[in-house]
Amino acid sequence: MDGPRDLSKLFQPESVALVGCEPLEAERVASWPLHNLLLHASPVRAWPVSIRHREIAGIPCHRSLADLPEVPDLALVMSGSSTVPDVLTEADRLGVGAAVVFGGVDQETRDWIRDFVTRSKVAVLGPNSNGICVVEQRVTCTAAPFAALPELLPGPVSVVSQSGALISSLVARLRRNGMGLRLSCSIGEAIDVSIGDFLRHVADDAGTETVLVYLEGLRDRDSFLSGVRTAVAAGKHVVVLKAGSSAVGKETVRHHTGGLVGSHAAFRALCEAEGVFVAGSVDELTSLPALLRSHSGAVPALGVVSGSGGIAALLADRLTAAGLAVPAVEPAVAERIQAAVGGAAHHNPVDLGLHDEQHNRAAIRALAADASIGALVYGAQAGPDEILGPVRAALIEVASAGIPVSVWSAEGRTAGESPDLKAAGIPVEPSIDVLVAGLRTVLLRDRDIMVERQAALDAWQPNRDRAAEAAALLRSAAPGGAVPGQQAWRLLAMYDIPHAPEYGAPTAEYATHLARYVLGYPVAMKLSHVDLAHRGRAGAVRLGLADADAVRAAFDQLVDVRVRLDLPDAEVVVQKSADPAAELIMGARVDIETGPVVFIGTGGADAEAANRVSMAPAPVSPGIAARLVDAYRRTGGVALGETGAERLHLVLANLSAMAMDLAGDLDVVEMNPVLHRAADSRAVDVLVYRAPLA
Repeated sequence: MDGPRDLSKLFQPESVALVGCEPLEAERVASWPLHNLLLHASPVRAWPVSIRHREIAGIPCHRSLADLPEVPDLALVMSGSSTVPDVLTEADRLGVGAAVVFGGVDQETRDWIRDFVTRSKVAVLGPNSNGICVVEQRVTCTAAPFAALPELLPGPVSVVSQSGALISSLVARLRRNGMGLRLSCSIGEAIDVSIGDFLRHVADDAGTETVLVYLEGLRDRDSFLSGVRTAVAAGKHVVVLKAGSSAVGKETVRHHTGGLVGSHAAFRALCEAEGVFVAGSVDELTSLPALLRSHSGAVPALGVVSGSGGIAALLADRLTAAGLAVPAVEPAVAERIQAAVGGAAHHNPVDLGLHDEQHNRAAIRALAADASIGALVYGAQAGPDEILGPVRAALIEVASAGIPVSVWSAEGRTAGESPDLKAAGIPVEPSIDVLVAGLRTVLLRDRDIMVERQAALDAWQPNRDRAAEAAALLRSAAPGGAVPGQQAWRLLAMYDIPHAPEYGAPTAEYATHLARYVLGYPVAMKLSHVDLAHRGRAGAVRLGLADADAVRAAFDQLVDVRVRLDLPDAEVVVQKSADPAAELIMGARVDIETGPVVFIGTGGADAEAANRVSMAPAPVSPGIAARLVDAYRRTGGVALGETGAERLHLVLANLSAMAMDLAGDLDVVEMNPVLHRAADSRAVDVLVYRAPLA
């Protein structure tokens, strides 16, 4: 069926058929959904369907969907792979609204489901799903262990996961962080109902504030992005954890880009441009909902306070290292803090070392009142409640006045173990790393990038004639192979990317002719071959050749290298030498999951070791290109100077056009190095790879 699925019967069923249901005492996957529905006194009418049992838990069993006294809204298919086609066919004929296929299926059944969903109105979740849960309405149609607990904690967080087994762990962690669950959905293989469908569904759910997404592969980029945009536009926070870094070892052998711009990095760049928060771990994933609830929109300037000078200093160090400001306070505020607790001249961080209730409260109030402070971070040490209780009360007072507060518990407490802070909506995190990462993610979010990206998408107009010519050039290479050198340079020229071309020299004498009459001394000489990516590492480059004797000697040396490398058809090429300049790596990659991205980073032979690169999804407007260059500057890469940056912006925009034009044919275009100076910027080496066959 074309178009987004209607998931109302999946998440709001009034009746459910449990096909293949097993007795509760069996404690199998097929037992737990009915167990959980009964445990939580679900209002959903439950109908066991089984050919093996007459009744389960006192409820009569029926032999098929057709035998039920009503057409169920939802069917849970737990009867095994071989039965799935018959059950879904019957569900479709009867008008069942949705079905969940539990467990894995064989390839034949998988292919059958793919065909079925194209012609059926039944919304199919799975296969390899373990169900759904709507906590507040007690719709516990799931085999997930968390639903077998006697009490479920409702809350504003919805969870969708490709791993059903992970959901219970996420729910447990959320609970420890003081956050309850709204909806859960084990997406499984997502043959039909996708993560994008779930995001579109929760966009209309008033009870969902934050959506946690766990995925192992982005199977449908367009559906995912559509869901993300719908949810973000509806004011939902979308937080994603993507597992499984791409295997880039083979790519790194071919080009630097594989080690710098892998699928994980490309995915992060895409998400950030779309307004999605990206978590780096399960801890971060489950800590972000509380921070987003309390800190969204806060100014990224933090007041740090603790009863321990060491804890306060450690927090301040980690926060500033993460790019968050811990500013000195205004003089009047400093005087108030000094009068209350004494301490260092700048009075941020604040050490509450006196352990005096009245003075500590005054210091906390003063710090929170400073106009430059957007939020407070408290470093909590172990100690008696007589001392720490009044400090917590002061923090709660500040939070209730609208100043965001977060807590790092140095002794390892969670929000679930801090009921007064939990009740006040103050996040408590036992890990300083997780808290700092979360604050950085929430507070340093670029809120304008989504607007710029949408404008770039709206403005993008392909040049179809140029795209067709470029695609034909790219297809001169085998699928997955390198484009020959001269065609690669021609591709750069087609997209107006400045470069220093290479000229083939079949003999030493012709090389001297090129150097003297075409290029002018000094020149560089190299070997060019589709299987020779890292020419410098292979000893296939000679630089600074200032006269004819040097050119002849270099030619002979490169011929010897050609023999040593067993590349008899490698071509000796001559190129005009470049003056010293900042060495950059620039290029584009079409990621199989996330689509085209462009990047800029520190170049040269050790680009991977430097590992300083910034990237953005295409299309890239001049404004996004400027942000990208600024982001690279912040990595601490090579100094670019204040002039000439606009040329880099243009190169990035042109690379973006190339990647958009060739999204179906291009794997990587890598220019390394691009020599950048105030007067000009140009590529002196290029690798282009055609996309492998799907």
